[in-house]
Amino acid sequence: MSVEVKFDNLHNEIQRELKKSNESVLIAVAWITFRLYADIFKELINKGVKIEILCTNSSPNKKQIKIIEKLRSYGIEIRLCEMPTYTNHMHHKFAVIDNSVILNGSFNWSENAKKSFENLTIIKNETEIVNLFNQEFEKIKILDRKAIKSLQAKEKCKEKFCDGELANILIFQSSPLEMTYEIWGDVIRCCSVCGEDSYTTVVSGVQDTGLYSFFMKDELDLDEEGSILFDQEKDLYLIGYSQHGVVIHGIGFTCRELWGKNEESVFTKIVWKNKFVANAVRHRYESDFGVVYE
Repeated sequence: MSVEVKFDNLHNEIQRELKKSNESVLIAVAWITFRLYADIFKELINKGVKIEILCTNSSPNKKQIKIIEKLRSYGIEIRLCEMPTYTNHMHHKFAVIDNSVILNGSFNWSENAKKSFENLTIIKNETEIVNLFNQEFEKIKILDRKAIKSLQAKEKCKEKFCDGELANILIFQSSPLEMTYEIWGDVIRCCSVCGEDSYTTVVSGVQDTGLYSFFMKDELDLDEEGSILFDQEKDLYLIGYSQHGVVIHGIGFTCRELWGKNEESVFTKIVWKNKFVANAVRHRYESDFGVVYE
């Protein structure tokens, strides 16, 4: 692996790396002055390089629709990413070239950014890091404005004097049923403040053995505190996950703790949270929420 950090002539550095491409270019950059790169993009398309571009759906980009349409006519995929409100943006500034080179930093590929203090890091030949950026790119592609809005549109708690938000958590029993080996659970709606003291069951009898296999103990990576290190491939799958038309904000499992020969406590361990609503879901709840299947 090689890593270079640049602070000057960043536009030229990007152009230089782009020109080396022979296979593919993925670009996720908030604001791009397309005329600065149009000739290079056309050269790459003529070489057979596949180009995909994601940028934010804001005025500086929308004003360039004529050149964007021209680039699209060459075969370049360009998407202006919409967010639920005008204050949110697809704010990345990275590119993946030929699945081996990463360009990442504060530098927007714009005329204005050339006049600012910016940085650019160039990482080469690091497969794991390339995979992470590729997965983030794919995640943005599958999440449109409607999907993001549905994730962020949480209800306020109905309890008096509570300013918490309600989130939908899919909770599975801790182990499959004997004989059938099926795994069952419920979707509960729980307040970020009230927690287990106030909840409702919105979907009962959810059966998803395939999803359960994602979380089997021998497949989990844990950090030093025992928390799950969740890989991006699974996160990409789950970010749009729903059950019976209900958007899922978190996933957990019921657990048992022994305190003595005849004493035990029950709790729910949350193993995944949607990145857009993580603050509304706790790591642990001191209840199994009645998720018990015999």
